[in-house]
Amino acid sequence: MIGAVAVVAALGTTGAAQADKGSGSRGGGSSGGSETIEIQDDCDPETFNAALGQPDACVGDGDTEFEELIEELIEEGEAGKWRNHPDDTHVDVGERVKLTNVGGEAHTFTRVDAFGGGCVPELNEVLGLAPAPPEVCGAAFAGILLPGQSATVPTADLHEGHNLFQCMIHPWMHAEVEVRGHDHH
Repeated sequence: MIGAVAVVAALGTTGAAQADKGSGSRGGGSSGGSETIEIQDDCDPETFNAALGQPDACVGDGDTEFEELIEELIEEGEAGKWRNHPDDTHVDVGERVKLTNVGGEAHTFTRVDAFGGGCVPELNEVLGLAPAPPEVCGAAFAGILLPGQSATVPTADLHEGHNLFQCMIHPWMHAEVEVRGHDHH
């Protein structure tokens, strides 16, 4: 399992599309024209870096050990401390969704038609999920968010109504963003 996960960790060091360095401001609201989603995890650097064979696979200060994560995935089908917060929100047309990775690992925030498998075969296997198509994975890793990075998703890139997002590394990390038209109050 370690090999492919390490490859994903290495891909995470290549950069992030539409991302800017730093954590940026926090908090959403209509007056600012955006809603903020924090991408969270709880990786323990010592055990994650050792298991993944990468010195910076986890740079956070979390306390969930790698084996604890795998055990939780096997038992629960998800890891509660790996999540998007909020995971269900709305914005009006013309506003933006701001993403901030406040965790210690790389993540993606990838628009999907339906929730499903991700791009790490070993995690898909643990979760019993079919893998995402290679073209989805290529696009997802082009927009990877490293710890401390922020990015924005303009509503012009989304359709009105419900838009689904998931991390293609950690496929249980879901979010739903509803884009509302100008006449919705």
